[in-house]
Amino acid sequence: MLPSNIYGQPDAPDPVLDERTVLNLVRRHVPRCSAITGIDESGGEARVYMIDDGLILKAQRPHQLRARTSLEK
Repeated sequence: MLPSNIYGQPDAPDPVLDERTVLNLVRRHVPRCSAITGIDESGGEARVYMIDDGLILKAQRPHQLRARTSLEK
């Protein structure tokens, strides 16, 4: 398969989830969680929400077109 420079959804939204949505998702598994303590966007493909300094919720972000890399660069 050859790499492609065509991106099918160039304007795909990349919303930050609000605190209520994040806590509702996390409370399905950990009912006693109370607050978002940080958001990390350094991963590129995922946004990470830190909850109560001990839990992590990782949310997939839309794929973005990235420049190809080569050994010449």
